[in-house]
Amino acid sequence: MITVNGPEPARYRTSAIDYQHYADKQLMPVIDTILVFLNQDFESLATPQFQLF
Repeated sequence: MITVNGPEPARYRTSAIDYQHYADKQLMPVIDTILVFLNQDFESLATPQFQLF
């Protein structure tokens, strides 16, 4: 598993799971592939819209 301290065997993991790594490396590419048909991308949808504040 990928942890905040690097890869560790799942059975002997001692560090917290790096969820951001999995989002960036596994989820975002799939989501971007789907969103291309809607003329969107993950970054533009995930970025907060600060101009509204």
